[in-house]
Amino acid sequence: MIIDKIQFIIDTHWPLKSFEYWSSYLLINILINICCFCVILKQQRYERRKALSAICFNSYLLIVVYSLVITRERLFGYQYDLCPFTSVLKLFNMDPLWSLEFILSQRLEILQYIILNILLLLPCGMFMGLFWGNEKRNYRIVILSACSISLFLELAQLLTMRGTFQIEDVFFNTGGYVLGFIICQKFIKRFRNNYL
Repeated sequence: MIIDKIQFIIDTHWPLKSFEYWSSYLLINILINICCFCVILKQQRYERRKALSAICFNSYLLIVVYSLVITRERLFGYQYDLCPFTSVLKLFNMDPLWSLEFILSQRLEILQYIILNILLLLPCGMFMGLFWGNEKRNYRIVILSACSISLFLELAQLLTMRGTFQIEDVFFNTGGYVLGFIICQKFIKRFRNNYL
């Protein structure tokens, strides 16, 4: 009942199908990127790195939202899966009566799904690591920002009925974001030790 009221509000006040809405969203994103670019031109080298990483982060997030929410066809009804790690359980819990080829194809498909979900927000984590550089960092903030971005993407899919809300996607996306952040931090540390 509450979800139906939310859907009514979305359908009447948030026109997802209108080109004007998405073009205004794109225009706002471009304006934010132009402002960040102006900061790049006026600031020191340290601030330029931050502004450039903010532009990359913002642009990549726009691409992710576009591909996960805007380009998909609208489903019939709300689809959600609130069981965490159902795909991991499916990976190890196959019926022994199935043929070996079918089991291998299913496992390959599930592994591909998991890896793609991890890789989805990995660049965002790398851009955030580039933004912070070698500053003292708090991993709770990184995990919280990763969870919030992933939860936003999943809720956008649920409320617009353009995808399935899955709790496990939040975990996999968060893991990819944190992994990207750690990779970038290690790369920056190694680069500074070797070349500076």
